[in-house]
Amino acid sequence: MNEVYVYIYLSDKWIPCGLLKFYDQGRFSYSEFRYGKKYLERENRISIDPAHLNLIDDTIQTEEGIEIFNGIRDAGPDKWGRYLLDKKFSRAVSELEYILSIGPDRAGALAFGPNPDNGPQKFGLNGWEPYVGRRLTLEVCVDGVEDAIKNENTQKLKEYLDYGPSLGGARPKATVDWKKRAYLAKFSLSLDEKNEPLVEYATMKLAKKCGLNVPTIDFVKVLNRSVYLIERFDRDKQGNPIPFISSLSITGLVENDYNDWSYFSICNAIKKFSPNPSKDLKELFSRLVFNISVYNNDDHMRNHGFIYAENGKWTLSPLYDVVPGIISTNTYSLAMTFGYEGKKASISNALSRCGEFGLQKNDAQKICESVQEVVLKWKKYFLGVGVDQKDIKRLENSFKYKS
Repeated sequence: MNEVYVYIYLSDKWIPCGLLKFYDQGRFSYSEFRYGKKYLERENRISIDPAHLNLIDDTIQTEEGIEIFNGIRDAGPDKWGRYLLDKKFSRAVSELEYILSIGPDRAGALAFGPNPDNGPQKFGLNGWEPYVGRRLTLEVCVDGVEDAIKNENTQKLKEYLDYGPSLGGARPKATVDWKKRAYLAKFSLSLDEKNEPLVEYATMKLAKKCGLNVPTIDFVKVLNRSVYLIERFDRDKQGNPIPFISSLSITGLVENDYNDWSYFSICNAIKKFSPNPSKDLKELFSRLVFNISVYNNDDHMRNHGFIYAENGKWTLSPLYDVVPGIISTNTYSLAMTFGYEGKKASISNALSRCGEFGLQKNDAQKICESVQEVVLKWKKYFLGVGVDQKDIKRLENSFKYKS
């Protein structure tokens, strides 16, 4: 498997946009991509990787040490999805195969197929195969997730694996139909130290109280397991895909550049690509302050994203993947640099370079005060949605005021 056609969902249908060639050479693997001539002639053509895949009639190769272009990598799985695919194939899986083996609910609006004529398919045990037509029920997903963790070979695990993982991330998840819309469901595990889905639900409710752009969310119990549900913001009302890329892609950075990851890189991307940069910059700063306040130290480049607007513009996506970290010290650091004190999780550090976010210091201080005023009442909100006292106690250190 070294050649695949890339599709993008535009104008209510799947359009072949180019040819991806993958050269599997171990740690020296690399890719080449070339847009199709017909795609380049389209008025509504979109770059599938604004930093690395400009809309030109030429073959483009990945940089040294990079296997797959970031904009394409965003359509693939992360830790949980790779775990499932490793179980399914029971052999070494290439970087390209990971991406091709995802079901129809991958992130964003890309898909893949063996030719430019027959539309998207997924890569399975016996080669290319059509997508499974229906989404799984929450009950099948809950049982399938637990069976996957326990290495139990059951029918529900088979259904779960056959459908294919959807989005990236470390936690068990699946896309389901909920209230007539596409939602991402995140599941609890019997081995969890705390009720992860309920804590994430409570944290996102708190973020919404702070005025952040939070998708519609929900929480349910299924087969005595907690399930957190968040509406897919990369799907329209009819369930059709909307282009999405991570901040890692739009900034042009790569996984190996993690020491260079910063909120300032995202700020620069917003200034370059956003149709409303001042609004997106203010939202990003507010998220930074919230991450500091709840000690969400998983705020890396893949946990910030962009949704396609129009005319080559990308807007900051709604908030996702925000959970308080558990710590036992008084030293707080986030995942990325954002102030003169680097990654130090403090309000003073956030304010130190607020100008990068297009904010005057007094306006930035007002945002900090507004967020902190809500977060100080976190126990009330968490208890209100059912977080138990045991988990509240575990989280207390995370919510300490960080001046």
